[in-house]
Amino acid sequence: MTLANNTILFYITCPKHLKNISMLHPFLQHNDICVATDVQALEDTTVTLVKSHEQLERISPDLIVMFMAYPLPRRLVFLQYALHNNIPCIGIEEVHQLSLNNGRINHYFSPLDALAVPNETERGLFRRVPVPFADQISVTGWGFFEVPEDRHNENPSSAVLFLSPLSEVDIVSTETRSIREQLLLLMEQLQKKGYTITIKPHPMEPPQLLHDHLKALHLEGMSVVQDGNISDILMQHELIINRGNSQTCIEALHLGKKLLIFPAGQPTLFDDYCNVVTDTNNLDKTLALLETETYREEMEIVQRRLIPFSNDTALQNIAHFILEAHYRSEYHETKAVHMHLLSRICGQPREALACLESLDSDNTLRQALESFMNSRINLAQSYKHAYKLLKGDPLAQSYLSKLYIDRILDSGFLRYLRLIDPSWIRFPRDDFVPYFWGKSFAAYERLYHHPPGYKLYTRALFNKLSPYKNRFMTNTTTSLPMNEDAIKPYFVVAPLTYRCPLRCIMCSCPDQAKEIGELTPDQITACLNTITGGGKTSLSRINLTGGELFLRDDIPEIVERFIAYGVLSFGISSNGFMPKKTLEVFETLIETFPKISWSIQISLDGPAHVHNMIRGNNHAFEEAVRTLRELDRLKKYHSFASGINMTISPGNVHEVTEFAAMLQREYSIDDPITYTFIVDSNLFIDSRSSIIAEKQDSNYAQSLRQTALWLYRTKGDFFALDIHLMSLGFSRFTPCIFQSGGYFLEPSGRLYKCSVEKDAFISSALTDGEFNSDLARQAFDRIKDRCGSCSNNCGNALVSRGIQDFFASDFFSSRKCVYLASPIWDIQTPRALKKFGIDYLPFRGQIPGKDELVLCVRQYHCCSDLLAQYPDCRVIPITAGLID
Repeated sequence: MTLANNTILFYITCPKHLKNISMLHPFLQHNDICVATDVQALEDTTVTLVKSHEQLERISPDLIVMFMAYPLPRRLVFLQYALHNNIPCIGIEEVHQLSLNNGRINHYFSPLDALAVPNETERGLFRRVPVPFADQISVTGWGFFEVPEDRHNENPSSAVLFLSPLSEVDIVSTETRSIREQLLLLMEQLQKKGYTITIKPHPMEPPQLLHDHLKALHLEGMSVVQDGNISDILMQHELIINRGNSQTCIEALHLGKKLLIFPAGQPTLFDDYCNVVTDTNNLDKTLALLETETYREEMEIVQRRLIPFSNDTALQNIAHFILEAHYRSEYHETKAVHMHLLSRICGQPREALACLESLDSDNTLRQALESFMNSRINLAQSYKHAYKLLKGDPLAQSYLSKLYIDRILDSGFLRYLRLIDPSWIRFPRDDFVPYFWGKSFAAYERLYHHPPGYKLYTRALFNKLSPYKNRFMTNTTTSLPMNEDAIKPYFVVAPLTYRCPLRCIMCSCPDQAKEIGELTPDQITACLNTITGGGKTSLSRINLTGGELFLRDDIPEIVERFIAYGVLSFGISSNGFMPKKTLEVFETLIETFPKISWSIQISLDGPAHVHNMIRGNNHAFEEAVRTLRELDRLKKYHSFASGINMTISPGNVHEVTEFAAMLQREYSIDDPITYTFIVDSNLFIDSRSSIIAEKQDSNYAQSLRQTALWLYRTKGDFFALDIHLMSLGFSRFTPCIFQSGGYFLEPSGRLYKCSVEKDAFISSALTDGEFNSDLARQAFDRIKDRCGSCSNNCGNALVSRGIQDFFASDFFSSRKCVYLASPIWDIQTPRALKKFGIDYLPFRGQIPGKDELVLCVRQYHCCSDLLAQYPDCRVIPITAGLID
């Protein structure tokens, strides 16, 4: 169809895209132009911030044009809307992405309907991937080059180095610290030859990294330009230096600048056409060649190849491409399948299901994919069937391979990795791996380096993936590479006070109480305003703890302040020493905030004599048991989760195996028990100077190994398995909440990226007034080497529930439908549901209605996503492995 008098929606991710639209606007005058983004900082009177399908419905576009179609979760909203409303969604390639990266990296494999590329080279590379829209690629040229008004403002003998991000910042970057050092030393040589040196770091990279590197190499007199118009920077310098993989090279060619390529072992588009520097000892010869006629001829050849059209002609071509956008119905199935798989990979089960439902119910491929996502026992068989049906679509097969391995890893049982036939793992080409595999490579390598027994399960997988990992990744040092989702705060552990009526031998909180102080409700609001960027982001979950938080009299007011910043779920940790006040305040919270998900844990460390000894009070056990019984009584009238937390230490490690049975036998208490372990900490609970840390008996390590293995085998406690492995000298595998969006807020207002290490300090949330993601990343970098040996379960045990009592109650009697979100290894929960006569359906992303319910067993991402998007949903999180 030809568009005229229609609404064209442009999706942008940076201010430069607004300039591109303004340059296109004269050619699109007979259409309404709307601009949308998912980047908060770009929102203004002309740009609409879009985060949901409902917001797109209000705009009601006839066509969506994307300048950046890399399939991040937020961007999939636009593609999903186009699919469901049967409108075209097309892309304009922002840079010569494939040409400049030897056809290796591709930001444009989202299932678009058509794509405009700048030259024939790009079209050929895209067709080789192959992308699903390979037949709908048009060569339009790139019409958005900026030409500064003053083309003669060049500073003689000046050079500028444009850097790629370090590999530790961008996992697909090939720029290691060693290569960065070579580049900077090359600039030092130019500096000695009389050049004035400027360095432009990549926007993805925190500024401090480059400054630290310059300082370490003792390089001085080089200016660093963090911001600024690229064209202006280019015009101000005589010589442009790059590794040959940046759009900056193309812009430098367009402006007629001298271009020096230093590939550092990386193939570039320029290898066959111009001089590149491979040996810095020949720098004089290279600089002399830049002045020759041969070099100018080479540059003209490259320019004709990469820039086949003038700016005006390219703009006309792009406008024509937009106006002639058409939608082919025969492409619909492929687009729906790709959108389904990408939505699954990006953690959007509800949207993934909707994409699949756009196909006919009797469609064989739809049935195969549904079977794969719902399979629990026959996962390998259902995967193989779906894989075969995707024959001829290697990109979709690659997505499916990724989902398959992730489902195996999510199961928690590493032996299931033996089910993976490496021949099933598919990439579109041997020299092309989609970006989102990067994080998986890191996780797979960590799996392989577990104890020797695990290599039996992972060797075939590791051997299959190693060549790709070695070629496409240099940063696999952590099981969870830090990214923007890891930095964005969504979970906060917040001790409200360090005051406590007990004197536990493994805890120093009371000793710090006077020095640290406490935050008032107004000060807490100020801290939350800092953490959330003034309310621009929402926190999903809070763990309120102490000291003993029930010593405070203003807890309801504090909770109200947290709720104002989007918190929908609270976990409370208490020693239970004040039953009356604990129950009064907790019941007030439940009644005052009925839509909030509540859970509470009471500390019990063993039989009465053991618990009292550890807690330093002869009545500690008696009061904690009374609190637990009162909480059970409260459950008759309110819905909330409760449980027991047992901190394992040399003082009670021998009591663990019999503790639960003793509580039920002697006190009729059968609340689920969460087992935590003493942490070598110098921050929250400073155990490094505790009696337990100083006087560990010689048999503790062996007893801890045996106890942890018992917990894993009998309770399905995966973190206990990590404790067992760490006691043998291996690294933990289970990630923690602080490796993602978790933060620790001290009662003084100091914000940390971890609750264990003082080195994780970020800034004062009370006084700084602005959340600094760069400081958060640096804080994590300082302590990440400790993660592999840390025995803190980091908030993983906050959600627990007396499952048997819960299922036996009349809670389910009024429910029209119960959905179960559960990993494939969990066979206990379905058995328990069947035992108590509770009918359920597998959860596939449905939004629960008024009288419906979702049970989430270790599927925390599913739970938090639903609660964040639909606060009225009834979503119940359950700790796995608690049903006998």
